Amino acid sequence: MTSADGGPFAVTGNQIVKTAGALDFETKATYNLDVTCTDDILQTTDTYVVKV
Repeated sequence: MTSADGGPFAVTGNQIVKTAGALDFETKATYNLDVTCTDDILQTTDTYVVKV
């Protein structure tokens, strides 16, 4: 992931997983996760929004 907003999330294999702690709607209602994939030629970035 290339986004600092990812906070309690990480990429493991081909999945986005929650890494630690509970998600608190009152503290943060959404997380924007920017995921960048690259190979020898191309690069692409997609943004995923997790709503709590």
